[in-house]
Amino acid sequence: MFELRDVPSTSPLWGAIHRASEEGRLRGALQPREIATLPYVDLKERPNTVAAASPPATSARSLEKHRRWLERRCELRIDLLVDPDEATDAFGSLVSFLHARWQGTAAGSALDDARTRRFHENALPRLLDAGYLRMIRLADGDRTIAVFYGMASGTWWGYYLCGYDREWAGRIHLGQLALQAAMDVARSEGATEFDFLKGAHRNKYAWPVRERTTLDADLFSGDPSAQLTRAARAARDVAAAVRKAGRHLMSW
Repeated sequence: MFELRDVPSTSPLWGAIHRASEEGRLRGALQPREIATLPYVDLKERPNTVAAASPPATSARSLEKHRRWLERRCELRIDLLVDPDEATDAFGSLVSFLHARWQGTAAGSALDDARTRRFHENALPRLLDAGYLRMIRLADGDRTIAVFYGMASGTWWGYYLCGYDREWAGRIHLGQLALQAAMDVARSEGATEFDFLKGAHRNKYAWPVRERTTLDADLFSGDPSAQLTRAARAARDVAAAVRKAGRHLMSW
């Protein structure tokens, strides 16, 4: 069995698999698993350029309005952190913000797990030293109110996590403003792409995003044991879908 994960839809690999199958050199079955959307913003585009998935004009006006509210409410400071201790402190604030945001939900925050937090705490200084880390802090004086955690390589920026103080923010869309601040810093560094990575989440579409897709699939050989594994996985996937549908119906 050959597992394919996060392969771009434009990859020549899919063409190679198709040709091998058509020519009879590939015996077995290709089982698709997931198609993922990856929105991104082309920072090279002029502001009035209409992208493939542009948001309504009201989104841009709303962002401008909330930025004015933010600037009237506080002494806003936006810092790209280059000191390891400051980056670590900002990460601690991000952990708290995300915990408060997802507390009480079934999945919880991505950073609630202690092992995951330790991984990031160990990785942050190394990423910073290598020049890949982009940790941006929004502050009201000495109080951290939002944190953007991303990566950069060359002219590419990637968004990983963003969190903000919901109690402080009130009705201000502070999360979107933090993302916009990150894009502004990215442009100032000469970045040409701001990648939202995997997931077509609603908050990513406040900007004129374009979209890429990646595919997950399993390639099974014709061997009986491989086909048995394929059947077992299919049955497990169906059972998981039935349980999910049942929970959804029970919630109504």
